[in-house]
Amino acid sequence: MDGVLRNAWYVAAWAEELAPGARLSRRLLDEPVVLSRDAAGHVVAAVSTRHCPLIERSSALWLWMGDPQAADPALLPAFDFLDPLHWAVGTGHMAVEAHYELETDNILDLSHIEFLHPLFASEAVRRGTADCRQEADTVWSHRLITDDLPPPFVYEAFGIPPGRKVDRWLDVRWNAPALMALWTGGVESGSPRELGTTVPSAHCFTPETATRTHYFYAIAFPRAMGPLAESLARDNVQVLRGPFEHEDKPMLEAVQRNMGGADLWSMKPVLLPGDAAAVRARRVLQRLIEAERKGRHEHRR
Repeated sequence: MDGVLRNAWYVAAWAEELAPGARLSRRLLDEPVVLSRDAAGHVVAAVSTRHCPLIERSSALWLWMGDPQAADPALLPAFDFLDPLHWAVGTGHMAVEAHYELETDNILDLSHIEFLHPLFASEAVRRGTADCRQEADTVWSHRLITDDLPPPFVYEAFGIPPGRKVDRWLDVRWNAPALMALWTGGVESGSPRELGTTVPSAHCFTPETATRTHYFYAIAFPRAMGPLAESLARDNVQVLRGPFEHEDKPMLEAVQRNMGGADLWSMKPVLLPGDAAAVRARRVLQRLIEAERKGRHEHRR
């Protein structure tokens, strides 16, 4: 499959999808992959006729489909909040008929909340401010919403009495190829941010083909909260699936159909300030892919 970084970790499945003694077939990077877990709990990937590096970490099974010698677990971005020993983690998976970079664009530009998600849209969301920054190959997108009156489940997640105005922040971290952590925080309006509550979630995209993507998402609550953490993780991941499946998914699939097989830059898109983080991520990814191609070419010589 062209246009993908092969020397990188991709989510192949959530760990809970693969029970001891079970196998799971899935197409990843346009290749058939078989995942298996033996009775002792060890996991293995077979891609075509070869074994690929596979590690279990942060509630997920991470697959490396490039040079096995380069498969360094240290290259995997930190998702500490997905550690099931210390966090109650709710997970979900869905397939989207769209290129995986369109999914990255969607998460890095959360101004789409106003137009796409009625559940979250409000005057405060429309007034939200955004900025982005880049640290080496990591891209950050920050969005701040003040004096908001969010839906009831948001008050519950943040531990704020319903009806009070809330200041909210959405901080997204992107790492190649399409691995994103999102910290959604809230505090009573006017209070210092450090007094608020932050709920982390993961949004990881693995291409199935050039026009179909696996969306692995999760939300987590610290086990220090007691039994409430499990119910919050379970209930909130179900709440998220609604907007993802009925609002984001149709929009992204429509964009893919309208683009056909065209490359985004060939279409000369009009870029807005909110596109800054997504553009940075696309440029980082393209640079990494080109460097990888050059390295393979030089190795063949």
